[in-house]
Amino acid sequence: MPVNSHPNSTRQPDNRTAGLRAKFRNCSDITAQWEGSTIMTAISIGNHQQDNERFGSFVDLVNHYGRLKKVAKLMILVSGYLQRHYVHLRWDEYDEERAIKVAKGMDDDWLERNRVDLDRLTVPVEVVRWDELSLAEGFEDILKKVMRDYAEDPVFTALIDAHEEAYVGRKIKTYVEDGNSFVPSQLRKAAMDYMMEECASYVQMVHHGFQYFAYPGGMPAPGDYVLNKYFPLKPLKYLRYEIRRIRETEPEPQPKRVDPFTRTSPEFRKKVILALNPIEWNTQKEEKFLVKLNLLLEEFNTSWNKNNRFESDFETGNVIGLTEEFKTAT
Repeated sequence: MPVNSHPNSTRQPDNRTAGLRAKFRNCSDITAQWEGSTIMTAISIGNHQQDNERFGSFVDLVNHYGRLKKVAKLMILVSGYLQRHYVHLRWDEYDEERAIKVAKGMDDDWLERNRVDLDRLTVPVEVVRWDELSLAEGFEDILKKVMRDYAEDPVFTALIDAHEEAYVGRKIKTYVEDGNSFVPSQLRKAAMDYMMEECASYVQMVHHGFQYFAYPGGMPAPGDYVLNKYFPLKPLKYLRYEIRRIRETEPEPQPKRVDPFTRTSPEFRKKVILALNPIEWNTQKEEKFLVKLNLLLEEFNTSWNKNNRFESDFETGNVIGLTEEFKTAT
């Protein structure tokens, strides 16, 4: 379902995103390989990192790589249909038809809320709804395989159970805060069905030829396990991005001042100490020495990046007169 027909748009970032910046995290080795690539992102309905101005900052990130000719297309998977497992839990009676209608309506609402930013994309974008992915040919077989692995693979079983426990805990907290009643067993079943379907969707993405998947956060452990188990060569590259708020004017980072003496090897520092040991110290001499030593270190610190030869010079005897100079100075 294409929603953008302006691949050469020059629209600038919206004012709402001016204070936000999205950035891929630890993905430079992957993005370096891009050349007219298609990337995919899945929208988790209810995730504030993917809504309004924060989604707009992701659009700015995609547009940046579009200008570099690295990204040629963005595919957006809206996952409202997946929420059908949960929406009915707040009702007195289960109504599948109503649950599906409400879940699909969540996709419509998200698309409407984020229309401004979708229209700002400078690369073609295609929106895929979750039901289109999950009802596609082969998905049912994938889902059965994932469910079979849950029953037979103890590692996968443990990962699913741990994820389910954490997810249920968060849902219960929300339900209690909202004053809703719930049946724990139904909540656990909903969490299980949700996670199984999500794991199957990752496999389906690979089968559809998707190579790059971008999301603001880490991939759930069960999904990561399934992908590594089924596809050891990792054809689906996961791109984690982060969104942070930035100040209007950020100061230029200042280089950290490093004492050149501490950057030298332990053997070198030992030789310096041994060279200074013969000096007959008293309070007045110590004060004079420390003043001149500080001046000397400042000089080393200034010139360190120019030649970085102090240690090698000492080793070759070019500063062998150091001790005599200090004796004269003090």
